[in-house]
Amino acid sequence: MRPETSSVLADLGLVIEAVGDELHGSAAVVPAMWSPGTTNLRVSVVVAWADILLGLLAVGDLAPRVPVTLELDVHLFESISGTPTVRSVASVTKAGSMVHVCSIQFFTDDGKRVGFGHSLFMAAPDPRLSMPTGSWALDRFKSVRGMLVEPLSVRAGCVRTGPGVAELPCAPHLLNSSKTLNGGLLAIPVEDAALSAVDTPVMVTSLQMRYLRPVRTGAIATAVVQGTLAEVEVRDSGSGAIAVVATARLEKA
Repeated sequence: MRPETSSVLADLGLVIEAVGDELHGSAAVVPAMWSPGTTNLRVSVVVAWADILLGLLAVGDLAPRVPVTLELDVHLFESISGTPTVRSVASVTKAGSMVHVCSIQFFTDDGKRVGFGHSLFMAAPDPRLSMPTGSWALDRFKSVRGMLVEPLSVRAGCVRTGPGVAELPCAPHLLNSSKTLNGGLLAIPVEDAALSAVDTPVMVTSLQMRYLRPVRTGAIATAVVQGTLAEVEVRDSGSGAIAVVATARLEKA
């Protein structure tokens, strides 16, 4: 087991290289990444990978301004199972002066396209916030820095506290540079809340997240399911304010 203070993002094993204007990612799929009770890759893992790749594109274009995530979505055509590696290609769709839109495609190890996603970032309006320019952010992902050896929810400390409810603490191994919960990792309680809201075995194959404010104390995700869709709200456990609204699509596991 890795120390709690090491980064969960590092343990997701993502390696990235710049290829022209694109970022190409690859990561090994291990059993700790499977959706509970299945051999299918959890969508929250894919969302975290997407957040890293698309965020790096935004950093590259917006620095020294700090990018703020407004929306992030990932959609899988089918469950991802049986492939040793997932590969991804991320590119910029629109690089405006204030709004930044990117897209990403996901492939199995043999080149089969299995999903896609998008992101919407904006430059932080506070002019006092800034970050360094250069390749420092991308350099952190040039080689494997860790590997997930226990189920993702366990590694993150996400706990299902009731049907349709999951909580994620503001622990050091989950925080971003602003000392708030990493936006991509908020997909973990969103997915767990959706999975626990129904009695039958299901999995999430599509997830869309809209970010309203940062989570500073802890995240409480609450899901309501009707048919194959789950409406999920994420609130800060301290202030009670809504931080994320999300929509998840469920399929039989």
